[in-house]
Amino acid sequence: MIVDTRHSNESTILKPSIGFLAGIAAALLMLLILYLLQSFSKILLVEVLERLGTIVLSGDEAPRKLVVAGVIIHLIFGGIFGLLYAVCQDQAPNNALIGVGISYGVMLWGFSSLFTYWFYSDTLRQVFHTWAWLLSSVGFGLTLAQTAIWVNKHRPKRKHIVPVD
Repeated sequence: MIVDTRHSNESTILKPSIGFLAGIAAALLMLLILYLLQSFSKILLVEVLERLGTIVLSGDEAPRKLVVAGVIIHLIFGGIFGLLYAVCQDQAPNNALIGVGISYGVMLWGFSSLFTYWFYSDTLRQVFHTWAWLLSSVGFGLTLAQTAIWVNKHRPKRKHIVPVD
């Protein structure tokens, strides 16, 4: 098939391993954004991480263990969503990657809000419906997009193939 584009549809822009690592880095950025916005949004990050830690540990554990478990869960989910971004995002121009990153962040915000509405406690539900969580989710998507742009910029140049009819 002949397609009028300078981008190859044969491969994704990120390798899955890079997507996973970028997702972990983006998840750390989310925690930083939530930490910086906690005085404005009335969300205490420690409480959120403790509540997230109760998914795998009982609520009777020491608060420090719950926070560590919450951070680990958050980073694992970040890596998984980074991996999903990597295996789905084809090569595209930089402005399209930024648009997809913003859309991906909004989609993750909506998904997390819906998921917690069905399965988890009021504390997590209240956090995931806030504008601070929305901003951190968009930051997550933009971090993945920026990683894709950086990888695209440092990718070896391909020869332009002209189709022959």
